[in-house]
Amino acid sequence: MDEDVKRMSIHLILHTAKLLEQFQRKAFAPYGILPAQGRVLSVLLVNGAVHQNRIAKGLHLSPPTVTVMLRTMEKKGLIRRYPSRENESAISVELTQSGILAAMEVHRAWDEMENKISRILSEDGADDLKNLLHKLRDGFGGKDPGIKHKGIEF
Repeated sequence: MDEDVKRMSIHLILHTAKLLEQFQRKAFAPYGILPAQGRVLSVLLVNGAVHQNRIAKGLHLSPPTVTVMLRTMEKKGLIRRYPSRENESAISVELTQSGILAAMEVHRAWDEMENKISRILSEDGADDLKNLLHKLRDGFGGKDPGIKHKGIEF
């Protein structure tokens, strides 16, 4: 493959990722949440209460990053953290009523993004893209963390 074509592919992937993040930022702004916080809200909406360390592992974030993010979300009244009933050294995290409403808005925005992708690429093209993205993720050492996210394992 020509070197210019390779660089163009990376540029397109990064540029598209940035556009998708900007879409999320705009959609989530009225709720005062960021895209990474939206992912946490989604995980909690789909799974119910989850240990804080499981969120970090499942979303491929460092535990300190998740701690800071969850503190911010707790101050905003989106989540509640408490000692786990099963493991006293672990912290469980669950959505508050406000967090449930915010998570539903996250899912609405993501559905809008998915619909737009399907309109642009067609249903078959969107499925092809998903398969290619899984290949890329796996090829770069990513893996399915076994945590449900918006109703599917990712």
